[in-house]
Amino acid sequence: MRAVRPAAVALLALAMLLILVGPRQAAAASPQLPSAPTTAPPRATSLPGADEMAQSLDDDILTSGAIVLVSGMVGIAGLMWGRL
Repeated sequence: MRAVRPAAVALLALAMLLILVGPRQAAAASPQLPSAPTTAPPRATSLPGADEMAQSLDDDILTSGAIVLVSGMVGIAGLMWGRL
């Protein structure tokens, strides 16, 4: 159990590093890419409601991922708090 605190600190440091180093928007002085065409290309036909279903599935995946991350961070904080 002595490795819990250093591992938790390392995990928190990695999360902060990833947030700081993460992708950012380009600076205003960078060259601009040509804009996309104003009309969308023709789409393949699909079943009615397929787009909403796909978006709902994506939202569910992102929500469950966020729940796992937050509960993990709370668990680590709880372990660290109990060790103080």
